[in-house]
Amino acid sequence: MIKSDSGMYRFGLGKSSAPDSYSDLEVRVSNEFNKSSGFFRAQTEGEEISFPCANAVNGQRKFLCKNPCEKEGNIFIDTTNDKAENGRYSIEYTKGSAFGLYATIRQLTKSDTGQYWCGYGDPLSPDSYHTENIFVVGASNPHTSAPPTTQTQSFTSAVSTPSSESSNSFLPLVVCVIVGILLLLVLLVLLYIWKKKKNFGQSLSETAGDTRMQVSAT
Repeated sequence: MIKSDSGMYRFGLGKSSAPDSYSDLEVRVSNEFNKSSGFFRAQTEGEEISFPCANAVNGQRKFLCKNPCEKEGNIFIDTTNDKAENGRYSIEYTKGSAFGLYATIRQLTKSDTGQYWCGYGDPLSPDSYHTENIFVVGASNPHTSAPPTTQTQSFTSAVSTPSSESSNSFLPLVVCVIVGILLLLVLLVLLYIWKKKKNFGQSLSETAGDTRMQVSAT
């Protein structure tokens, strides 16, 4: 891999222009670390990370530090308690759990990238410890963020459908149109009846006039 490989990738079934189903994957390639640095857990800024410490219990003293631990300010927790917290950093010992002692870092920033030691004893010469390599990347652009690769979504599900809220907004308009049509029909019926009566009245008056003319002639 090279740095230019960084970006959004899509894989799935069907045509690339109109897939039947697909999943999006964001790839970030960094040259910040040497290949000999080992495996790094990639986390995004603002998230939190928890990782196990040494599962071999050695005394009451517990610590969490960033390598090199002898550097001033790199020892975050050094305690004999089963639970301790220092700002964004915390460790907790839970008896009976898989590893017993766990460390947590909250609200990760890019400066948190590095190797961490967590275990028992003196941080400068620990009795037992676990190393965790963490690589913190910047938050994704909200316009290019994608669903986790474990989720596959149907292409057809991306077609927007009218929401209930938008449907409700058309309801008054539909009611007004229906009422208007009904009023128009009533008006037409009344007009028809009025014309019918008018024609009927004219017919009666003409018939009466003819009758008077016949009587007069006789």
